[in-house]
Amino acid sequence: MLRPYFIDTILPNQDLLVDPKTLTNLLAMIPDAATRTKVEGAFQKSDSSVSRWEKLESIVGKAAKTALNAKDYSTQRGLGRCVFDIVFAHVYPRLDVEVSKHMNHLLKAPFCVHPKTGRVCVPMDPATAESFDPMAVPTVAQLLNEHDENGGKWDTTRMGAAVEVFNKTFWNDLQAACALETTAKARDGAGAPTTEW
Repeated sequence: MLRPYFIDTILPNQDLLVDPKTLTNLLAMIPDAATRTKVEGAFQKSDSSVSRWEKLESIVGKAAKTALNAKDYSTQRGLGRCVFDIVFAHVYPRLDVEVSKHMNHLLKAPFCVHPKTGRVCVPMDPATAESFDPMAVPTVAQLLNEHDENGGKWDTTRMGAAVEVFNKTFWNDLQAACALETTAKARDGAGAPTTEW
């Protein structure tokens, strides 16, 4: 699932196999020194990240087959897994432990305000997540100015759009689920025996 995104988006946009710093770190993930040297040599013949990646996959795949034929199972396992490890390390989202365990961090609830930047934590539509720009999120001061300019109507500010996204992506579904649950409980409660005579 991650590999197509890595090849189509990450490699061309971030140039992982062109930038010397990330290239060194990426090559270090190849566990076999001889294979790593072959890959580095092949990289000298091309300059785009995508073509370098194709060479890396080809060389590592051949080296893994050679190790398997030689019954060097530990090398074969390491080489067979390293391509997946590289993709996983560069595409899979990382969670910040401090954000998850401390209450003073921003990522706790929608519409809270970041204490340093003054930006409001607004919900985003998952369907348009790639185009979401965190620097375009309104600050409290901007919202107050928009509120005053629009005669005190909050729904005409950028907060109105954020509330609409919140309702569309979260609240409406939650409300519908709660209504179904309440109806089911009422139906179950109506058929339950009582102690009244």
